[in-house]
Amino acid sequence: MGMTRRIRRRLTLMLRHMWKAWMMRMMMKMR
Repeated sequence: MGMTRRIRRRLTLMLRHMWKAWMMRMMMKMR
């Protein structure tokens, strides 16, 4: 049970990182 929790947290962190990178890319395109 604990393993799933750890994996889930890791996935969320990865998603957050990807979101930030995507936002930055969009901002650069806008300029």
